[in-house]
Amino acid sequence: MSGRRITLDDTELAGRLRLRRTNRPTSYSRRPVIASRRMVITEFVTGTQSPSFVGQTTAKQIQPKQNQNIAITPHKTLTENHKFYPQETVRPRPKRAQHNDERLFVKSKIEKAHKKKSINSKNNRILMSMAVFLFFVGIGVTIWQIKTNRHVAAQVQGVVNAQSKTDASGLEGLDETESTDHSNYWVPPDNPRLLNIPKISVNARVRKMGVMANGQLKSPANIFDTGWYEKSAKPTDPGGALLIDGHVHGPTKPGVFKNLSKLARGDKVQIETGAGNVVNFSVVKAQSFDANNVDMNSAMVSVDSSKLGLNIITCSGNIDDSGNHYQQRLIVYTVKE
Repeated sequence: MSGRRITLDDTELAGRLRLRRTNRPTSYSRRPVIASRRMVITEFVTGTQSPSFVGQTTAKQIQPKQNQNIAITPHKTLTENHKFYPQETVRPRPKRAQHNDERLFVKSKIEKAHKKKSINSKNNRILMSMAVFLFFVGIGVTIWQIKTNRHVAAQVQGVVNAQSKTDASGLEGLDETESTDHSNYWVPPDNPRLLNIPKISVNARVRKMGVMANGQLKSPANIFDTGWYEKSAKPTDPGGALLIDGHVHGPTKPGVFKNLSKLARGDKVQIETGAGNVVNFSVVKAQSFDANNVDMNSAMVSVDSSKLGLNIITCSGNIDDSGNHYQQRLIVYTVKE
C-alpha cells in the first residue's frame, strides 16, 4: 500500500460515496459552527490558542458542499484591551451621601415614633390623674352630704322629740329648763321659728303642735317654749290666723306667758320664720273664756278677715279644787301690720 494520503477530495473516491438522502429542499443551507465565547476565552487564557489568533475570526470555516450556498457568520472578535472576570452578582454599594440620607430618614422616623409615644403616655397620665382627682372629690362630696343629712335628720328628730314631749293630761309643762340661745334651733322655711313680744320680754321658740286624743290642744313640754298648732295658718299665708299656745306657770317656775294679760291694744308682736323673715303683728284685743267654754272657732280665724291674724292662748284665772287645772283661758288677738 502506497504511503500517499487519500482524502475525501481525492478523485479516486469520486462517485463512491453517497450523500444521505433527506427531505430538505435544495435551497437549505447548513448552519455554520461558531466557536462560543467561553471556548475562545478559555483557549486564550490557558494558552491552548496562540495569541496570533486574537483579532482574527474565531469561527471555523465550513467549506460549502457542491451546489450549496452556506452563509458563514463570523463570531465577535476579541481585542487585547478586553479583560475577563468570573461572572458573579455584585450588589452595588450606595453612595455615602445617599447612605447617610437613608440613616437620617430612619432616625427621624424613630424619633417621631418615640415622641408620639411619649406624648400619648403623658396624656394618659394626665387623664388618669384627673380621674383620680374627680374620684376623691366625689367621695368628699358624698361624705359631706352624708354628714349634712345626718345633721339635718338629727335636728328634725330633735324637733319631733321636743314636740312629742307634752303633758298627756293637758297640765302645765314639766320641763323648767330655760334656754336663751336659739341659734341652733331649726324649722322649715315657712314655719314660725321664734315668737318675740318686747313689752313682756318674751323671746321663745315656737314648737309645732297637734291635738291630743281627747281633742285638746297640746302644750309644749318646756314651760319657756310656745306651741304652734300645725292645722292653723302659717306666717307666709295671705289670710287666716296662726294659733300659738304656751304655759303661764310650771311646777315651780312661771312660764313664758306669765305676763300675757298685760298686753293691750297696739302692742307689738313679732314672728320669725324658718327662713329668717320677720312678720310684725299688732294687738287688737284680749278676751277670757271659761275653761269648759272656749270659743275655738274664733281662735282659728283672724279678727280682721282682710289680714293675716295671730292669736295667742294660755291658761288664766284660778286653779280648781283639784289643783291641776286653771279655770279660765286667755286669748290675745293680733293682726298683721
